[in-house]
Amino acid sequence: MTIVSENIKPFKIFAGHVRGKAIIGFLERGDRTRLSAESEAYDVTDFPGTETFPNLFNIWGRRIAVDKEGKKKSGNADPNDPEYKGDIEVLPFGDGAGCQIQCRHMAGHKTLDYNYQVIKLGLPKYNTEEGKAYNYLSIPKGEMEIPINDPAYAMMIKIHPMNRDSICRNPETTNSQWHEINELESEKVLAAAIDTEFEAISIVRGAATSGKKLNILFNLIGGDTVIKWDKSDEDTKYKGMIVFAKQNPDVVHKAVRQFKEDVQAVLAKGESFDAFDWTVKGVVKVKKGDTKLVLLSDIPATGKNMLTWIWENAMEPNVFDAYGKLVSYAENNFK
Repeated sequence: MTIVSENIKPFKIFAGHVRGKAIIGFLERGDRTRLSAESEAYDVTDFPGTETFPNLFNIWGRRIAVDKEGKKKSGNADPNDPEYKGDIEVLPFGDGAGCQIQCRHMAGHKTLDYNYQVIKLGLPKYNTEEGKAYNYLSIPKGEMEIPINDPAYAMMIKIHPMNRDSICRNPETTNSQWHEINELESEKVLAAAIDTEFEAISIVRGAATSGKKLNILFNLIGGDTVIKWDKSDEDTKYKGMIVFAKQNPDVVHKAVRQFKEDVQAVLAKGESFDAFDWTVKGVVKVKKGDTKLVLLSDIPATGKNMLTWIWENAMEPNVFDAYGKLVSYAENNFK
């Protein structure tokens, strides 16, 4: 992939750092230290201020000279070549066909080549009093579209090393001041975020089929340390969990995933110790010496499939209790 001013198309950038979400709402009645359960998170879209960046910068590319027939000459032209008119083909950093070229944007001029500006166009050098006025540029923070009515400016924004997505950006450059917005990728990310949020809320709603099941999820997520609710009103626990799931869907998913992994691990360990007896339909027993203790009964499966059912339904109160017993048993016997 190469870039020349002729193929620049309008594109969007985001300048500055994404602020993420803020929370809007009202303080809880009688408790001025926390927001009500109806509070919601929303993306911050107001980004006051500007990003100021150096207007003298290095890119990687080659100078293109055009012969009298209008054909591009091969190789990298010299700035003094009479057939060179300041056109640059921008290349990926380190490409063998290119070299480092010092650039600067000057309004009203189509070339970014600093040396061409000074040698051929007689524009001021960057270290002169007149030239210093052009050493820095600014763009407003936030999202903006870069038009192509000034191709040189659009090209400068696209290839500048402060653009995180510049193809000629030195990989050793660690900081950036803006990045390009890929509309398709943005839509994919937004859709994924919406799905994650919806699924997290669905997990809470699914757990609300019983108070015990809701409490299991409540504790897995983090309980009182992360969820805000009115302890004098049990109904607010569910509302608080819904709000938390909406604002922190990844935390909910991670907690449930970790729990299921823990259940799977202790079941696998029991199997490795040949600790289970599943000869009776619907009943899983744990071997303890010459005796067998019922771990769980009324399981709608047979044989080893009962362990799979336990894993799939581990958050059901009776299964969760059986899991707790198995963990305690494993600590004392699986050694």
